[in-house]
Amino acid sequence: MNRVICIFSISFIVLCASIAGQRYVKKRKRISLNNQLDYAQSNKNIMNSDVKIVSVSPSITEILFALDLGEKVVGVTRFCTYPPETCVIPKIGGYYDLNYEVIVALEPDIAIIRSDNEHGEKELRRLGLKCVTVDNETIEGILASIKTIGTLFNVLEKAELMLEDINRRIKAVKQKVAAKSTPSVMISVERSQGSGMIKNVFVAGKEGFYDEMINLAGGKNACVNEKIKFPKYSSEGILKLNPQIIIDLVPDSEKEKGNVNKILADWNCIEEVDAVKNKRVYVFSQDYFVIPGPRFILILEKIANIISGAKE
Repeated sequence: MNRVICIFSISFIVLCASIAGQRYVKKRKRISLNNQLDYAQSNKNIMNSDVKIVSVSPSITEILFALDLGEKVVGVTRFCTYPPETCVIPKIGGYYDLNYEVIVALEPDIAIIRSDNEHGEKELRRLGLKCVTVDNETIEGILASIKTIGTLFNVLEKAELMLEDINRRIKAVKQKVAAKSTPSVMISVERSQGSGMIKNVFVAGKEGFYDEMINLAGGKNACVNEKIKFPKYSSEGILKLNPQIIIDLVPDSEKEKGNVNKILADWNCIEEVDAVKNKRVYVFSQDYFVIPGPRFILILEKIANIISGAKE
């Protein structure tokens, strides 16, 4: 299991923290979205044109570049691979193994970090670095993060244009699926590929990022487990769920080793499942499927196209 997870971006690991051992959803202190914006508004004047930024998450890095702030970014994690310009930016370690010596040597003016990385934030503040935390675990949080970062670095007009475009596309999705039926959708976030069998499948549960995508795209989550973010299912368990649509998330490298047809063929061992029987199993390997950042709108549009029956 860990081999496959390591192939994915670190954002997948963050989203799937339950798979790594914390499988039960915990009540966690969440940063107030209003506090995010209040902090940005009160501190925006200190962020001059020469500001140096360290980004501690792929989703944050994507927001910074989308707002044309990439030239101010002096450090990113090794999992920040989009856009391609990130490849030449100094690496500061990973999400949970930040290299604090490298960060200090870069002399950043500010570090932007996700609110669920409490240890990283604590250590950065202990070193005397200014930190801004953002919450990218939900659509509301992602949109608030765009506005927060736009406000903080005096590019609010660009942020508002981005938000206007995203909200327009969300509205279009809602209109597209409004008159459609509501099929049950299962998202497989990790499993062994190309074995000809289906077992130990980690599935997106309720109350998570993927659950929100499914509901907004006009479907309903086939997995109704509310205690575990990513419960593990056997083929028998999936037979009981009997989803009408299956979305199979596959790392790029796994897709390259075999081919899509081989990956899809694994599901034939449970041909009684509606999604398999009706050939409604879809394989996706795009990196943005595991990064809760501004490209979430692409996830939403893809799932909505599948649910509405549009060609993918």
